[in-house]
Amino acid sequence: MMTLSSFLLLDANVVIYLFKCGVWTKLVQRVKLRIARTVMIEAHFYETDLGERVDFDLGEFERSGVIEVIDVGLPQLQAFVSQFDASYVEKLDPGEAESLCVPACSEGRHSHLLGRRNCVSRAGQP
Repeated sequence: MMTLSSFLLLDANVVIYLFKCGVWTKLVQRVKLRIARTVMIEAHFYETDLGERVDFDLGEFERSGVIEVIDVGLPQLQAFVSQFDASYVEKLDPGEAESLCVPACSEGRHSHLLGRRNCVSRAGQP
């Protein structure tokens, strides 16, 4: 059996963009996607170029096992963000902060990180 590449999506904007472009469903069939719980809560709709709202439910993808949603405990998150200067932390969305904590709190389960600036970097083997 072939192992799927693993991506941790760092921000709700990435999820929203993938839905808006119409590639979310194809992507989850080809790779293993993981997101932090806060990102799942933040990402639930996008607006078309005509300004129409389109809702989507990531809970369906979680329940079916297509994506993995990761919960980071408050003590872990607080310990993680305390390592950084307040001027950096204040620029992070809650979902970004939680997502950035995931690789630091886990044991290298994410092979790629994907953020809103379209950067992909190696973070360990699944």
